[in-house]
Amino acid sequence: MSAGRCRRLPEWEAPRRSPVRLRNQAPPPRREGQPRGSAHPRPLTGLKGQISGRRKIRGLTRPDSRGFFSRESFACLFSARQDPAGDGIPQRCGRPRRRRWRARGRDPGSSLPGFISMNNLNDPPHWNIRPNSRAEGGDGSRWNYALLVPMLGLAAFRWIWSRESQKEIEKERKAYQQKAIAFQQDLEAKYRDIISENRRAVAHLSVELEKEHNRTTSYREALISQGRKLVEERKLLEQERAQVMQEKQQLQPLKSVYQHCLEKEENWQKRAAFLLKEFEEALIERQNIYCSLVLPRTKRLEIEKSLLVRASIDPVAADLEMVSGLTDIFKHDTYCGDMWNSNKRQNGRLMWLYLKYWELAVELNKFKRVEKSILEK
Repeated sequence: MSAGRCRRLPEWEAPRRSPVRLRNQAPPPRREGQPRGSAHPRPLTGLKGQISGRRKIRGLTRPDSRGFFSRESFACLFSARQDPAGDGIPQRCGRPRRRRWRARGRDPGSSLPGFISMNNLNDPPHWNIRPNSRAEGGDGSRWNYALLVPMLGLAAFRWIWSRESQKEIEKERKAYQQKAIAFQQDLEAKYRDIISENRRAVAHLSVELEKEHNRTTSYREALISQGRKLVEERKLLEQERAQVMQEKQQLQPLKSVYQHCLEKEENWQKRAAFLLKEFEEALIERQNIYCSLVLPRTKRLEIEKSLLVRASIDPVAADLEMVSGLTDIFKHDTYCGDMWNSNKRQNGRLMWLYLKYWELAVELNKFKRVEKSILEK
């Protein structure tokens, strides 16, 4: 099958489709300035079997070359669809295409110079941009690559863009994985540190707890032993208290005797206190004369002589043995206060010690005399 029979012929070349005047009429001339995508159909300019732009793109340079898209293969595959109407008009081989709506005049023989053609939906390669039949290549072969170059450029740009995007994605994924691994390792290290610290704290607390338990146990044992000792001491104190109460009951009759003896000795104690008071005043006067630079020495000697005589005569002074004490005071008590001292009690030291001693001796002799009287009775 020829190339002319594999495509739909123009209206002016189709037999039995138009009047004789349209078949014989030449194709309408192209207007100057008319765009290539005009509504006029493309005239048949090439020879029989002229190579179209689509076959050039696919690499077929000969019209009679055999291949998947050759004329013979299309004739064999689509022979049943070449003339489906039975009117003898050949149809384009391959996939059936939609009819392109054409605006016709009301009368083919009218004054219109032909017909107005719109985009043929059954022929997409020849929509708006039509090849220039007067250009080189016959069928407008230079326009076959018009859309191929930007499409290839877009495809290459898309491939490069997708490749770079994939590289960036892989790079970010690796960085994220590294960060995640580092973060996980950091968390694991912190977790191990926390676990080790907690274990050390638990061990330390267990040791402290054991110590406190031992301490409380020792305290409990000490309290128990101390309680036992206190119970024993209480028993002993109760026994002693019983003995004391028994002795008190036994000594109850002696209480009246003791009180009577104390009343007797009260008189002797009063006389001894009065005697000590007189001796204290005489010793203060004697020490004042001794420390004075104006008073005569003879007066001091008279006071000493009178004190010795009274101590030897008075029975209370004899019981207290005051003669020896007075002699010691007269010999060794030479202490005097400041030159400008006006207080007589600041003179002397030894005499004050003897006076305190004689007061204690009076108390002691009183209880001795009471004891002696009780034992005698």
